[in-house]
Amino acid sequence: MIREDDLDEAIASCQGERNPTASTCIKLAAFYNLKEHLFPAQNNAQIASSARFPDADRYSYASGEQTIETAIESEFCDAIRGKTVSEVLPVLNELMETLKVINPKLYNVALSKF
Repeated sequence: MIREDDLDEAIASCQGERNPTASTCIKLAAFYNLKEHLFPAQNNAQIASSARFPDADRYSYASGEQTIETAIESEFCDAIRGKTVSEVLPVLNELMETLKVINPKLYNVALSKF
């Protein structure tokens, strides 16, 4: 299970990089997005009122969740196409938790891709 503390730590790590790359920015955006979707009550007011992100509401998906669309052709992408993140994320989380128990090395490799 992803904890809010873990996401805060990952966000701080990305923000603390001396020379951020595009990959760092993508990770940071993903971590903020995950935090917003997994812990909405705690974060919506905090993010929107943040001095660092005064226009956060304009860029937020909180106004309406969008469906997943991808041009990638695979069985997995076909299965999630048209679903929302909140429909897909619990299934992926369960898969990752299972992978962590069954094959920790593969789990760590998968997490390092983010």
